[in-house]
Formats: sequence, structure tokens, C-alpha cells
Amino acid sequence: MNDYSMYLLIGLGCLAIGYFIGNYIQSLQTKATQSALLEREQQLNQNLRELNQRLLDSNKHRNLIQLEKERLGNQIIRYQADLEHLEKKIR
Repeated sequence: MNDYSMYLLIGLGCLAIGYFIGNYIQSLQTKATQSALLEREQQLNQNLRELNQRLLDSNKHRNLIQLEKERLGNQIIRYQADLEHLEKKIR
């Protein structure tokens, strides 16, 4: 074999090795990106679950406050009726 054939074979071998190394690095980068995106998705799902739970808790609290408001309103009406009744008795 002459020198040019040897250089050509070495060059082709280096190209093949470079191609495989490049593909390997690209696959590693893709896996790293995918894992980062999966982790981000999990964090967002966790945040969504927490926010939904907080929303449910807030709605429950609002309903309790609303019931308490209605109860106090009814109690005020009863007290006013009692007061009017007592005022009529006094006269």
C-alpha cells in the first residue's frame, strides 16, 4: 500500500470514530434534556396538586365563614324580634 492509501484509511477511520462519538454525545445531551424536562414536569405537577388543595381548603373555609355569617344574621334577627317584643311589653 502506498502512503496515500494509508492516509485515506486513517482519515476514514477517524471520520467513523468522530461520527460515533458525536452521536453518543448527542444522545447523552438528549437524555440530559429529557430528564431535566421530566423533573420540571414533576415539579409543576406537584405545584398544581398543592394549588388545587389550597383552592379546596379556601373554598371550605369560605363556606364555613358563609354559614357562620348566616347563623349570626339569624341570631341578630331573633334578638331584634325579642327586643321589639320586650319594647311592646314595656309600653
